[in-house]
Amino acid sequence: MKAVPADVHALLNAGIISKTTEGRIVFPYDAIYVDFALKAVA
Repeated sequence: MKAVPADVHALLNAGIISKTTEGRIVFPYDAIYVDFALKAVA
């Protein structure tokens, strides 16, 4: 739960979600598809 505000902030900065003038979070999609790779740091 502690990471949620940071995650929301990152999604706002990326333009994936937005915030109304009342401060409510808006996710204007039915679904999203994400494709990425995770690599170990040496």
